[in-house]
Amino acid sequence: FPGDRSLAAHLGRAGWKLARRTIQRIRKEQPIVPPQAPLAQPDKARAVRARYPHHVWMLDLTEIPGLLQLFCFKLVVVLDVFSRMPLAARVFFTEPTGRDVARLFTTAAKRFGPPRHSVSDQGAQFTSGAFRRRLDRLGVRHRYGAIGRAGSIAVIERFFRNLKAIARLRARPPLLRSDLERRLTV
Repeated sequence: FPGDRSLAAHLGRAGWKLARRTIQRIRKEQPIVPPQAPLAQPDKARAVRARYPHHVWMLDLTEIPGLLQLFCFKLVVVLDVFSRMPLAARVFFTEPTGRDVARLFTTAAKRFGPPRHSVSDQGAQFTSGAFRRRLDRLGVRHRYGAIGRAGSIAVIERFFRNLKAIARLRARPPLLRSDLERRLTV
C-alpha cells in the first residue's frame, strides 16, 4: 500500500487536497463498527405447539402438474400436527375458493371434532371472509405462518414433499382426476 506522501499526491491529482499528516491521522483511526441489531428471537410464548391429537391442524394447498403440464391439479389437505396424519383432502381443477376450503375444514371438524388452533399460510383462500367466519363459528383460533420464515408451516410442506415422492407424481404425472385420487388413497 502506498505511503502517506504518495497517497496525498495521488488524492491531490484526483482533486482532494489533503496534507500528509491528515492522511496519517485517518489511517490510524479505528473503523467504526455499527452496533449489531439483536437477532429477532421467535416469541416462544406465542408459538403454537401441538400437545395432543386434534389440538393444532394445518391447512395448505399444493399444485400437482398433469400430463405434459397442460393443466394442474390443486390439492388441499387438512393435517393434524400432533399425529402428522391427513384428516381431509380434496382435489380441485381450479384454484379453490375460501368457501371450498371452509367446506373441507368443516368436513374434517364434523368427523374428528374441531381443533383448538388452525395454522395456514396467507393464501387468498385462508384470508377470505367465508373461511374465517367458518372458523369463528367452530370456535377455532386461526394463525398464519410467518412470511419468509422457514419452518412456520414446515410440517405440511414436508408432508406434501413426501406425498409427491411416494405417489411418484413427478415421474408419472396423472392424466385424470380419478387417477390422481386413486394414487392418493392407496
